[in-house]
This record gives sequence, structure tokens and C-alpha cells, in this order.
Amino acid sequence: MNHLQGRLNHKKKLQGQLSMPLKPSGTYQKKVIIPGDTEQVVRADDGYNGLLEVTVAAIPSNYGKITFNGYILKVE
Repeated sequence: MNHLQGRLNHKKKLQGQLSMPLKPSGTYQKKVIIPGDTEQVVRADDGYNGLLEVTVAAIPSNYGKITFNGYILKVE
């Protein structure tokens, strides 16, 4: 399949059609993020070309201060 078809006219403009595959090539990752009280930057892990989907869990209606010391998750 030709991804780019068209012709170059005398005005140096490309006219034609550009067709892209429906699914991008590469390895993409899905992530689930738990909201916190600080900004979070979400990036794909090593070995992935990018993120396919990011899901952010809903903040509970009784949301308070959340702390996690590596062992205990505490909601105040």
C-alpha cells in the first residue's frame, strides 16, 4: 500500500491523498494512575514507543489527605 500518493506540480505543492494505517506501528503501553495531592507526569516506560491509554482513577467523594510511606496507605 502506498502511504503517500500525489504529484508535484510546477508550483512546488504536493497534491494528493495521505493515508495512514489505522493502528500505529510500535509498542504502546496502558497505564492506570492513582490521583494524589501532587502533580504527576505520566510517561511510557523504557521499551515502549508511547502511551496507548491512560486511566486516572476517580477521586472518592470522601477524599482527604492521602499519604503512603511505602507500606501503609493512609487517608485522613
